[in-house]
Amino acid sequence: MKNRHERRRAAKLTDFRAAGTLEIIAPDRLAAMCVDDHTFADSLFRWLASIPTLRPLCATCDATFRRDHMPSLFHLIRPARGSALLCGSCENCAARFPTDQALMGAVVSGFARATGARLRVADAANLHAKGGRA
Repeated sequence: MKNRHERRRAAKLTDFRAAGTLEIIAPDRLAAMCVDDHTFADSLFRWLASIPTLRPLCATCDATFRRDHMPSLFHLIRPARGSALLCGSCENCAARFPTDQALMGAVVSGFARATGARLRVADAANLHAKGGRA
């Protein structure tokens, strides 16, 4: 398992300077994504199989996921270049945030705090359809 410094270094090597995306994904949509993309399905199944040993945490609190306590929402962070990151939120956090925007802000700030990567949520009104800022 990687220590905190290795995770921070890996996050800094991923190019977050260009605009990426953060999606909130319900479990039923996650299953549909697995049908469409076998590489994603393989990665998800490896993540699920590693839950007992790696004990992943909720993206917005310190709840630990187990086989009997799975995420109720998943978050997919896709940088413009590099590997995508999958994390989850527990049922309490999914209900605690009133809007998707508030939940996204909490996920981004939690990931930035854990990895040291400088991330921010950009307002969609400030982005061009082909990328870049207005």
